[in-house]
Amino acid sequence: MFSIPSPPSEKPHDEARVVPLSEHSTALDIALRHIYPVRRTSKVDTLRYASILAKFSRRYQVEALHQFIIGYLTDGIKLDPVGVYAIAVTYGYDDVGAKAARSCLNLPFSNLQSPYLRYATVEHMLELLKYYVACGQAASALASSYQSQSLSHAQNETLHRHSGCSVVACRTPDFVGQIGLRRTTNTTSIFRPLWYYFHRSAVVLAQHPSPGAITTEEFVLKTNVCPTCAPARAHMLELSVVFGREIKKAIKQVNQLYHDLLSLPVLIYGRFPYPRLSSWDRVTPLKRLGVA
Repeated sequence: MFSIPSPPSEKPHDEARVVPLSEHSTALDIALRHIYPVRRTSKVDTLRYASILAKFSRRYQVEALHQFIIGYLTDGIKLDPVGVYAIAVTYGYDDVGAKAARSCLNLPFSNLQSPYLRYATVEHMLELLKYYVACGQAASALASSYQSQSLSHAQNETLHRHSGCSVVACRTPDFVGQIGLRRTTNTTSIFRPLWYYFHRSAVVLAQHPSPGAITTEEFVLKTNVCPTCAPARAHMLELSVVFGREIKKAIKQVNQLYHDLLSLPVLIYGRFPYPRLSSWDRVTPLKRLGVA
């Protein structure tokens, strides 16, 4: 592992030998404190330690550091999932890298950044972005399908019954200028707050594929501003909870597809596919909530 130079014959045999190493003294200090049972600092920069130890462990094949590295990476997922992904996939900690990739979905697309991105290759980051986009496509497609379902007369009759609001007299503003509503045969039966909720969800989920992005009370009820529609708000919040579960299921399908692609012997490039739902008859949150 180390090459110890032979001292010149004229020097005393008990003279201390100096072994030159390429590692910085800080990296050596951190690595040796983890290898040997000495006191370590209680407050650490987990990802900095993880990157230093992972590099040291790979270069000198020190397996004793693996559990420390995994622990540091796991602890850093919540704070910086992008950085954890970059370090994990670079040094072969694929399980932690997969967890970090899934956690990246909790961030908007514009926040997929980290000071540790320099550790990852372009190919690694491309895979993360393709996975993120695939999840966004699947979640957005789900919301769009729910938006189409919300045009059903029966569904809207139920919500209008809950709200006590006249369909024609509803004072919910037209936020999208009837862009989608003009294509329907009976726009007077539409419960606007529900239609707008799924419309906005489809837009947001494309760049932030996480249930948490569209299930907050503020987001769900943003367009339910008609005073006489107020009684339907609790019903919409119930629906959003079940809708969030269906988003998780759609993303889980992408996770499985992503895993299957990585197991292939040849890496597949190009547009990352996402699971297409064959029939919306099996998507039943609206029916379970009595909206269909």
